[in-house]
Amino acid sequence: MMPLIKEEYIQHGLSRLATTKNPLYTKLRNMEKNMSKKKNPAPVLACIISGQSRKTSHNYLNDKAKRLAVSSEWLLANYVSKFVCSQLRAGRALSDLQTTDQKITDKELAVLVMKNSKSRITDFWFENGVYQTAKPAPKPVAKKVTVEDITIEAEAPKFVPTVEPVKEATFEEALAELQEA
Repeated sequence: MMPLIKEEYIQHGLSRLATTKNPLYTKLRNMEKNMSKKKNPAPVLACIISGQSRKTSHNYLNDKAKRLAVSSEWLLANYVSKFVCSQLRAGRALSDLQTTDQKITDKELAVLVMKNSKSRITDFWFENGVYQTAKPAPKPVAKKVTVEDITIEAEAPKFVPTVEPVKEATFEEALAELQEA
């Protein structure tokens, strides 16, 4: 075996026994440094419906897993892309979007969309791969009414006896009438 450090005389006058490193030693040393510096590769999220994939960071994956109370391995295995989630919520069928061979039930699909989507709607389900949601009660619509829209039913006037006007009395006449009684 060849020694890793080889001593050679160098004619530069600085030192009588100057040493140089063997090139093989330098190469081995660099390989060791590179191996110790290798990091975990960036995880790749692959959509289980469309097959689309993208790289992500470990921090993003861990934060999302913590927020959804699932493991990061679960997210890697059950990722659904944003585009597919939005298309499913818009009413497209799962069969139209799916390019993978994985069988997904309606209940599994609801969980996948809920965990991978930012939608605030929580009361939804899937029937035969089509998104369904509870429709809220319609809000009462304020209708503007104009004078022309109003109709009045007119009835024949009832007979009302008329009262003849009474002649005004003076103070003395009123006093005399009160004394009679």
